[in-house]
Amino acid sequence: MNELATLPSASGTTGSALPDRRASSGTGLQHGETGAAAISVEATDGSLVAALHPLLKHSMNLKRCLTTTRGDGSSREGGADLARWECSISAGVSVETLRAAYRVAAEYVNAGSQQGDILQALYALDRRTASRAEDSADVKNKAMAYATELTRYPLEVVIDACKQIAREQTFFPALAEIVKACDRLMDKRRAILTAIEIAGRKAAKPEQTAGANDELATLRDDPAWIEWMRQVNDNPLTVKPWEQFQREYR
Repeated sequence: MNELATLPSASGTTGSALPDRRASSGTGLQHGETGAAAISVEATDGSLVAALHPLLKHSMNLKRCLTTTRGDGSSREGGADLARWECSISAGVSVETLRAAYRVAAEYVNAGSQQGDILQALYALDRRTASRAEDSADVKNKAMAYATELTRYPLEVVIDACKQIAREQTFFPALAEIVKACDRLMDKRRAILTAIEIAGRKAAKPEQTAGANDELATLRDDPAWIEWMRQVNDNPLTVKPWEQFQREYR
């Protein structure tokens, strides 16, 4: 069962700007208790797709699928699993365009959070759940440890994950449960970034092969060429063009 996602209009969109995650109060908090309007995961994901539209137009294909079987082919208990996002980029997009799109998507995927903001989300979750024979000091220490691990996620992802857990669970969760919820909410962004990287590898192959044929005879043992080829093979969308890389490497 697929739910096809449509690309929004690109009018008025700036490609690299992330949504402002700060609350209107200027504190950086977005919790319902503060009265500040939160940036949701859905809204931020929509902003990413809109930011990519001027670059990829209709070359990006997004769909959401329900998985009803395990990896070994057996049926899952309780029916379908949570929906996962799948993304692909049509052939014909230039490497330079894919590099620009990769930079935009990576900004959304790699956006982190401040520890203080994460703590506020965890304290809000604590107020919505029960604690297992722990006093307030224990919960506070646990929240401090959790926050250190969760700063790698965007703030709206952590907030939405905590809200989902509060609706589904009675007790304050383990860190692994929050991480799992955050990863699920990051699925769409990561699917888009992975699709752009895969498309970049395919598009870079002719470019890479041509360069290798022209330069290989004289540069086979050149340390700069060896390092550049290593980076190209690692991710062609993040490496600089050979001429620029060569100048800076020297």
